[in-house]
Parts: sequence; C-alpha cells; structure tokens
Amino acid sequence: MVGELPVNVRQMLKVAANNSQRLHLLINDLLDIEKLVSDKVHFVLKPYDLTALVKEAILMNSPLGEAQGITLSLAATLENAWVLTDKDRFLQALSNLQSNAIKYSPANGQVTMTITQPKEGVLCVAVQDQGPGIPESFQSRIFEKFAQADTSDTRKKGGTGLGLAITKQLMERMQGSIGFISEAGQGSCFWLTLPAATQVDNSV
Repeated sequence: MVGELPVNVRQMLKVAANNSQRLHLLINDLLDIEKLVSDKVHFVLKPYDLTALVKEAILMNSPLGEAQGITLSLAATLENAWVLTDKDRFLQALSNLQSNAIKYSPANGQVTMTITQPKEGVLCVAVQDQGPGIPESFQSRIFEKFAQADTSDTRKKGGTGLGLAITKQLMERMQGSIGFISEAGQGSCFWLTLPAATQVDNSV
C-alpha cells in the first residue's frame, strides 16, 4: 500500500514477522503442555486404521516438505493395522515427528514411515529422516521440556523445545509410547506405539 520499501525496512519487517511466528508457536506449545500437565485435555479412544492415519498425516505435512524439496512417503505397512487412539491427538503427535524430520533433513532428502507390529497387541509407526542425527550427550534429555541440543546448527533450526515433550505426554495418555534411535551422521528414527484394536466398520 505504501509502495516499495527500502531494503533495511524490508529486512526489519522480515525479522519481526519471523519473531511473531516463533512467539505464536511458543504460546501454542505452552498452552498445550499446561493443559496436558493439568489433565485438561479430553481423549476419546476409538479404533482407527493406522495406515489411513499415517497417510492423512503425510498429506497434512507434504506442503511443508515440498517447500524444502523433501519427500514424505509410507514405505511399509501391514494389513488390518487397527489401533486404539484419539485421532486428532495422534495426528498431532505424528505431525510433530514429521515436521521435526523435515526440519533436520537435507534439501531434496526423504522422510520415510513404516508400520510394524513389534509384539502381540502393539502396533508401531516409525519416522526415519536423513538428518545429522542427535548428539549422544543430548539423547537422555530429548523429551524434557524446553530441551534443545547445544549445537549452533540445531539452534539455527529454531523451535520451542516443547514438541517432543508434548508428543510424549500425548502418547502416554493414549496408552502408547514414543522412542527413538539415532547415530551421528546416520539420521534419526522416532517411533510411536499404540495398542492394537479390532477392525470396525466406520461406514455404518
């Protein structure tokens, strides 16, 4: 509306916009963690097709990946992979893992998901990235609130340090769990587990 802005003004506005976005994310994460800790989040656990949920999460986060040339894909699944979960909360948890994987993946990289059954009555979805991996010195603190690896590269990626803490709380409230394996230079693989459920007909 005011015409072409000077370069220094455009740079200041870009910084202000970025800071506003980070503040918005921080406020949302703080609200989520406060509600979880104070037991104000309501969970409705129902049987869902895990493959369909993972595909839905991929569709949700593909635009974020495409902006960096990163492809999200489901590499392996199972027949009749039904789980007992709260759909919206599970999608929030899985989206947290996918967005982290995108954030730390190299340009034109891949983020792959697999669905497995590690043991009777439990199903697992894993998210594998091609990033730098998690420093061993940080791995024991990774699910703590506000935890961030003390490396310049990690801090450049931004984030509130609450995403994984929120994801852990969500999964545990849904009778599930979260875990990971990572080696420096070999990427990271995070997984979510949920109790298996009997297939239902949601078309009725």
